[in-house]
Amino acid sequence: RGQGESWVQLCQRLHAQRPAYGLVLGGKQVGETGPWCRPSAQTLWQIVGTPVHWSDSFLHDLIVSQTPAASAEILRRQVRGKRCAWWVRAAVSGPEDAHCLAATEGEGGLELNVWMLPSTSKPPPRKPGKPIPQQGAFSLYRSPFEQVDKPGATTIAGEPDAEDFDSHDGDAARPVPAAKRVASNFTARVVPEGVEVRQVPGNGACFFHAVSKALAVLHDREISAAQARAETVAHLRRYQEAYLPYWDHVDDRQQGVQNFVDYLVRMACADAWAGYLELQACAKTLKICLLVLPEDASRVTCCFGNPSPPPVALFQTKSHYDLLLPSEGTVYPGVILDIAKEAPDNSIPRAGSSIASSAPTGFDGRAVQPPLRGPSSVAFSAPAALRGVAAAASIRDYF
Repeated sequence: RGQGESWVQLCQRLHAQRPAYGLVLGGKQVGETGPWCRPSAQTLWQIVGTPVHWSDSFLHDLIVSQTPAASAEILRRQVRGKRCAWWVRAAVSGPEDAHCLAATEGEGGLELNVWMLPSTSKPPPRKPGKPIPQQGAFSLYRSPFEQVDKPGATTIAGEPDAEDFDSHDGDAARPVPAAKRVASNFTARVVPEGVEVRQVPGNGACFFHAVSKALAVLHDREISAAQARAETVAHLRRYQEAYLPYWDHVDDRQQGVQNFVDYLVRMACADAWAGYLELQACAKTLKICLLVLPEDASRVTCCFGNPSPPPVALFQTKSHYDLLLPSEGTVYPGVILDIAKEAPDNSIPRAGSSIASSAPTGFDGRAVQPPLRGPSSVAFSAPAALRGVAAAASIRDYF
């Protein structure tokens, strides 16, 4: 109360100064309530009941044209039945907290009104996508390549006719027929048009060199041969329980190994040859599809890994892997992709020898002369439980 001010005058002055929106009491303080004004910062709005066929751009244009919002960001769209709910972030000036959006629907010009209201909750989280299940066991395929039959018998090159003299009667020398070697039942596979062989180093890691080069050329992925080997061994170490039933307790040198950990130590060496376990593990950990085409046409093509991605084709002799690449571009011709179905292969050995591939002699239509004596690891044969892709599929289904 002012000096000389009566109580009546005080009440009249306070009545004249009363706030239009009242007072706020709290915390031993008195506050005056003023008019509410929406901040210019973007806030969350919700629109419920729109038709399903409304697109993001159509709703955005409605908001910008029929509300004070200068811009709008569509955050989420949720469909329930034949209607949709939207969550929008927009900066709307003015005190209004409800905005009507009008649109014309159908040929009859039916007017549809929906309301944009402040959202009381955040947009619901998106449901995690369901991963595509991996395919189970799949069939092996036999490539329809041209086949060249080898003659039934060949003479050992560079060996003269042997002679045997009879020392008892001193007669003239009696000629002895030259030694003959019966050729094995071998038919060379001829590479068709549109595919060429790229030779890789034969230093014991030819398989990983071929995979590394294929990833760089076909998939634009830079992975060295050493890195591919390391990731393969790490995969075998991590999932060793899945591979143990198919392990034959023999390393690439045909030496017995009782401990799988010791086997992996050997496989981590730069000159260790790759076998069935390594091919399956490499295809799995690098997420590629490996097609192994044996040089022997009597064997069918083996497939390791999920067949959905573009394949990596390898040409396998008895002791070496080379890479098959398209002659032009980075897409294999249909003769590689559409391989005829055939029975599973039973005996693809390890490979990684320093012996050069004999593939060029098999591509020009001539029969291939098998080596007189191959490396000791050529005799490797996978255990019966692991032969064919059916067993490899069992490993694949484990993960």
